[in-house]
Amino acid sequence: MQYHKAVSNTASSRSSNRSVVRFAVGKPEGPRSSVWRLWTHNNEVYLSPWSVGADAKVSLHSSGDWRDAFTKEHVAKGSPFVVSDQDRTLDRWKRPAEFVPGATKAYMIVVPSSEVTAPRHPEAYSLFRQKLGGKAVVWVPAAPEGYATHFTVLFTRPEATAATLPGWPGRKSMGTRFIWTHELPNGQSVWIVSHERPDIFQRWVAAGKRELEEVSDTTELRGRLYGRNRQDGTRFCVDISGEDPQG
Repeated sequence: MQYHKAVSNTASSRSSNRSVVRFAVGKPEGPRSSVWRLWTHNNEVYLSPWSVGADAKVSLHSSGDWRDAFTKEHVAKGSPFVVSDQDRTLDRWKRPAEFVPGATKAYMIVVPSSEVTAPRHPEAYSLFRQKLGGKAVVWVPAAPEGYATHFTVLFTRPEATAATLPGWPGRKSMGTRFIWTHELPNGQSVWIVSHERPDIFQRWVAAGKRELEEVSDTTELRGRLYGRNRQDGTRFCVDISGEDPQG
């Protein structure tokens, strides 16, 4: 397993049809969050945790039609959640307005420090190595107790990108950490940055954990809680664990 610390420069992949990045909190052989994968195809951007990548994904379409949905493959193989003639979409929304000139906040993943845990089953580590061994993952350290890591996906128009480089969005104003960036064929750039904030989701997490307790047939018990920012309509999810806190 390759172990990559979050880089502190703006090395980016130039405009191409496809690009991918994986990122997570923690470390591969210890307490960790879900490993998230963001990939691009032409001007389309997709996002999902690796454990459910074939079953569900967030689609940030260049048309501005954004959605969180089960995949066609998931439904085709027989889904316990949706039948073939039902809508696969869990949530659908329009691309929000720019929060500053030239920049759009697209999606956020919140990882409370309490949810960075080690799997209870030893088999989880071998499965993790089997699926992700040899693939680069950008790992960031867990936030202090009582805080959460926020991964934010953003889009910038070419003029905003040029004004940002050699930095990255939020570097000065929020002290963000650079994770990754990629220039899309249409000239926009997609970014992932992270920063830490006080954890305000513990009531959500407690409720989500009670539901996860009913699941016992998985080697690494993790889940996601979904939310919407009432002010700007942006979506986010909280990455939670059903494992006992460790490390």
